[in-house]
Amino acid sequence: RKHGIGTLWHADGTIYKGNFINDTIEGSGKMTFAAGTAIEESYDGQWLAGEKHGRGTYVYRASVGEVYNGDWDHGIRHGAGKLIFRDGSCYVGDFVREQMHGRGVMAWPDGTQYDGDFVRGQRTGRGTLLTRDGSIFVGGFLDGKKHGAGQITYLSGGSYSGVWEHDSVRGARGTFALPAPGGSKLNVSVFGY
Repeated sequence: RKHGIGTLWHADGTIYKGNFINDTIEGSGKMTFAAGTAIEESYDGQWLAGEKHGRGTYVYRASVGEVYNGDWDHGIRHGAGKLIFRDGSCYVGDFVREQMHGRGVMAWPDGTQYDGDFVRGQRTGRGTLLTRDGSIFVGGFLDGKKHGAGQITYLSGGSYSGVWEHDSVRGARGTFALPAPGGSKLNVSVFGY
């Protein structure tokens, strides 16, 4: 019977180094899958009854290029975590059943950042989007696009408040606030195009 700290080698190249309780992988340990191959992946963290459970870090194979560090629940990403993508994008926030879901912050290599709600991996709900050109949008999102009431403020200091539908301004109403000399704003209402 395996009990305590040890190493287990599987015929498929999987290696586990860590804690065993009553012949079961449990506690803290590191498992490396397909060790030494192009498809090598590893998990280093907490285990419960042979499943990833608790805090841990999963390094995906090189072709995927992702690293997840966070909470696990019976083998799936679930809870608070950080996911770094192959392109350098990074998400820090809530996960539900493997997906970014709940409150989170996402940053992209081009400087774009989003802080807000996610539903099934997409920006959906209320959030703030800072784009690479310096503009800031605060408002509603649906499936990753500006949707619903919101305000965009440009680097120049001007802004527009109105309603968006799938990243486009919707309707014939909205308010522009233009920067005026001396730092004040000039408000202009828009009633049609």
